[in-house]
Amino acid sequence: MLETRSGRSRAGSECEKNNFVKKLSGGGIPMNIAQEIYEAIQELYQEIIKVDLNTGKATILHSIAYPSDRGRECIWDSHLEEYMKNKIQPSDHERMRDNFCLRQLKNECEKGKSLFSNNFSTMNGKLPDNHVTVLAFAPGNDSQEKVYILLRKAGQEYFMWSIANQYVSSTCDYFIYLDAKHNSYQMFSSRAGTPLPPVMCNDYEGSKIEYARKYVVEEDQEMVIRETRISRILEVLEHNEVHSFTCGIIEHGVYTRKRLDYRYYDKECQMILLSRTDVTNVYLEEQKKSQRLEELLLKAQTDLLTKICNFQATFDAISEKLTDTNDNYAFCFVDLDNFKQINDTMGHPAGDEVLRKVADVLKDVAGPENLVGRVGGDEFVVFVKTEQDRVRETAEKILAGIRNITVEGRNSTRISGSVGIAIAPRDGRDYYALLKRADACLYQAKSEGKDRWYGEKEGQENI
Repeated sequence: MLETRSGRSRAGSECEKNNFVKKLSGGGIPMNIAQEIYEAIQELYQEIIKVDLNTGKATILHSIAYPSDRGRECIWDSHLEEYMKNKIQPSDHERMRDNFCLRQLKNECEKGKSLFSNNFSTMNGKLPDNHVTVLAFAPGNDSQEKVYILLRKAGQEYFMWSIANQYVSSTCDYFIYLDAKHNSYQMFSSRAGTPLPPVMCNDYEGSKIEYARKYVVEEDQEMVIRETRISRILEVLEHNEVHSFTCGIIEHGVYTRKRLDYRYYDKECQMILLSRTDVTNVYLEEQKKSQRLEELLLKAQTDLLTKICNFQATFDAISEKLTDTNDNYAFCFVDLDNFKQINDTMGHPAGDEVLRKVADVLKDVAGPENLVGRVGGDEFVVFVKTEQDRVRETAEKILAGIRNITVEGRNSTRISGSVGIAIAPRDGRDYYALLKRADACLYQAKSEGKDRWYGEKEGQENI
C-alpha cells in the first residue's frame, strides 16, 4: 500500500473535498447544494474513498474511525482485500470482490452507471454493527476516471439504532420496528438512559402472546393478545393513522399502565413502528378523577341523612325498571305516624335517629336486590319484585319493623307507620301513576287508625 501521512494530509483532504463538490456542481448540481450533499454524506458514511480508475490509486477523504487517515493514499484493490480481511465475513468476500474490485468499477462506469451499491455482513455479526453498505458514486463528467467509494457501517439498522435509542431514552420504554409481512421485528430499548443493543426476533406473533401471558394483568390479557395480532393491526391501520390501546403490566412485582401505539413506517411494505409508553401517572390521575366523579354522582343520588336513595335516584331507578320489565312489583309508600310529634317532644336529633332506623328496617325487608328510597321528610318508597300473594307479608314486615324501633332513653314514645300499596303494572306503568294510587291507599290506612297498610286488588280492599 502507498501511504502518505504528512502534514499536508488534512489540507489535501480539504482540496479533494472541494474537487468533489466541484464535480457534483459540474454535473448540473448547484454549488451550495453540492456542498450540502457532501456534508450530508460525511454525516451518513463512515468512510469516503476516491478511486482513480486509470491508476488504481485510492485516497481516503473521510474516516470517522481513523481521522488521521484523511489524505492517506493506497492501492484500491489492496485496500479492499485488507478491509475484507479485517471487517467482512469470509462468506461475503467473493461477492464483495466481484462487485467492487477495480476491474468491476471500470466495467460499471463504462456501462454508464454513476451510482451502485450493495450490503455485506461484518465479522461482528451483532447489531448495531452487523453489516456494511458500500456505495460507488461517479459524479460529473469524469465518471470514467474517478469513482468515490462510500462505506456505511450497519446500513439502515445503524441509523435506526441511533435514532430509535434517542427516541426511546426520551419518550418511551421501547421502540419496535415490525415487519408484518415476515412476522419479525427489531426492538430498541434503553436502561437508565443508556441504549441497549437491539433485540431481533423472527416470531412476533408467538413472542407477544408469551409476553402477554407472562406480564400483562389477567383482566387485560385476552384484549392485548387480540389487539396485537398482525391481522388486527393491519385492519385498524387501514382506516386509522394509529392503533392505540392501554393495558396493565406487572414487571418485577410492580404494576404499571402502558400505552401501545402502532403506526405505519412503510405501508406498501407493511413495515410498522410500535412504541410503548408508560402512562401510569396519567392513568392513576384519571382513576382518581373517575373515582371522585363516582363519589359525587353517588352523593348526588343518596339521601345524606339515611344513606339510601334520594327522591331523584328513586324516581330514575323505578322509571327505568318499569320500562325494561313486565314483572310484578309492589310500590309501597311508607309514611311515619305523628312524626311531627316525635320532633317536638324528643327533639330533631332524635327524629333524625328515627329516620335512619326506619331506613335500616326498610332495607332489611326489601333485601339488596330491591329498591328503598327516601322521597320526603318522613316518606319512604319500597319497590320490591313480588307476586301479589306476597304483598301482605312484605307490608306486615315493614309495619312490625317500625314498631320495634326505639330511641335510646326515650322508650315512652311509640313509633309507627302506615303503608299504601300499588301494584305495577296493574295500577300503572310510571312512577307518578303508582304514587297516586299508593298515596290514595295510604290515606285510607291513615283514616282507619294508622299503623296499618292498605291496598286494592280488583276492587277488594286491604288485600
